[in-house]
Amino acid sequence: MRRVIGHLDVDYFYAQVEELLNPSLRSKPVVVCVFSGRTELSGVVSTSNYIARQCGVKSGMPISKAKKLLEGKDAKFIPLDIEKYSNMSEKVMNTIRQEIGSVEVVSIDEAYFDLTEASGGEFSKSKEVALKLKEKIRSTTGLTTTIGIGPTKTVAKMASDMAKPDGLLVIDDLIAKEFIGKLPVEKLPGVGPKTRKILNDLGISSISQLASTDPTLLYKKIGKKVSIKLFRMANVIDDEPIKTGLSSEQISKIITLKSNTNNEKQIMQEIENSIKAIQEKLKIKDYSFKSLAIIAITDDMKMHTRTKTYPFYINDITLVKNDIERLFAEFCKSSDRLVRRAGLKLFDLGKIRRQESISYYLGASDVS
Repeated sequence: MRRVIGHLDVDYFYAQVEELLNPSLRSKPVVVCVFSGRTELSGVVSTSNYIARQCGVKSGMPISKAKKLLEGKDAKFIPLDIEKYSNMSEKVMNTIRQEIGSVEVVSIDEAYFDLTEASGGEFSKSKEVALKLKEKIRSTTGLTTTIGIGPTKTVAKMASDMAKPDGLLVIDDLIAKEFIGKLPVEKLPGVGPKTRKILNDLGISSISQLASTDPTLLYKKIGKKVSIKLFRMANVIDDEPIKTGLSSEQISKIITLKSNTNNEKQIMQEIENSIKAIQEKLKIKDYSFKSLAIIAITDDMKMHTRTKTYPFYINDITLVKNDIERLFAEFCKSSDRLVRRAGLKLFDLGKIRRQESISYYLGASDVS
């Protein structure tokens, strides 16, 4: 059966939630902000609705600059309320689970899901399934969403980016490579200004040019792992599976760093107490985990994650601190932005018998 992958993005999520809770905001510029508290205007823009964006407001912009751009336009500046948005996000993700089944939640407003079974491997039918999902989310939450569909997660993500807002774009496997090949390399997920410049300096400006480049030629410039990943994405042969959680329950903690940084060792020092707090929660709940994710919120207020799944259950997070540092290092090297907030999330949780946990095999001195 042909593989059919969907990617869903909730349109201007934080600002749309605020509009939903207060309909009078829908005709006005709405800016959701992270206020620092130092002065009335200190802090940055997290996100905004499309009315504000048309006036030049962008994520990561100082609030003071956004206010100048929206002067005289009756704009509303609202403090970010992550608990409010998280509750709404859970409703969206549960709706996807109910309608589709497996879902990979990659951020508070974004998820991948496998449509292969629901569509019978037919891209034409996948459109019907996606339209039904969009309507179900709208009827249960009031939120509009955009869905992209493709043969890989990469193509699905690119399709949803192109279809915003409240859109649906299907790119089937027969046209996918040709379709994305016409686009500039920076349209590939993960290609930021730094990587784009390196590729451009090598004469690679389009995805089709990248697809026909021997990845070994890029090793010295951007590393073997990234080179191979980009080559596979450009050739639509990246077959990364949908990573689903075994349990909807998660354990997480995010902190604001003392200063913005792209140094993984500094991040690790600052989240040490978070690691201890998460370990204490594991102990209290008597849980083990199979998957973890590092969370990096950059200075433009975008949330990023990197995940690691193990073939066994673990009940002591300190055993995998090297993996946590490695994931932060991989993100820092791949991003041109500084990390403002950082954290961890454990999922695929379960109450596993002691002898089934890797911690037992690593730490037991007496086996009875």
